[in-house]
Amino acid sequence: ESPRARFRTKDISIFKMYRNKLNFYYLPGIEELAGEILMYGLKQNLEVVFEPNEQGEYRIIAGERRWLALKYLVKQGYKEFEMATCKLTAPQDADEEQVEIIIANAYREKSVGDMIEEEQRLKASLERMKAAGKQIKGYDLQSGRLREVISSMLHMSKTKIAQIEAVSNNLTPEFKEELDKERITFSAAYELSG
Repeated sequence: ESPRARFRTKDISIFKMYRNKLNFYYLPGIEELAGEILMYGLKQNLEVVFEPNEQGEYRIIAGERRWLALKYLVKQGYKEFEMATCKLTAPQDADEEQVEIIIANAYREKSVGDMIEEEQRLKASLERMKAAGKQIKGYDLQSGRLREVISSMLHMSKTKIAQIEAVSNNLTPEFKEELDKERITFSAAYELSG
């Protein structure tokens, strides 16, 4: 159960998987990704945890866009894309899983709304983990400020994290809506939050 270079994989039907309610990211470009997969095959496995419920057997931890693209291909008649190789992960508590989902999405381009939501969720999860005395390998939650940990995990400067917090905490609902609709820039939103 500890991190290592090797992991267990299993070929699983995409119809046995279900969406993770902790994944809040906008999922654009599904048809384009499906086209790439159709041309070159699946280049990166999905990551799932065995957690059967009425939605399916495997909850997706990483790879929801790939999963949706595979479903799109199967719907288009490409049945050979129904089975996907998946990394099997051990179940975690909700905060650990939220942190893993955020780290798995660190590479993607994000909307300002995604960045704000990401910072809020990561901070809340890390605060609960810190209060419970939990550890995250590579990060000391008990010393220093969480802003430094968040900055490192999100690959952003501490200044940028502080600006995101200011916008999140102080921007009026009317301007938040304008920001979400991309009618004002993040810089303008930060100035307005002051």
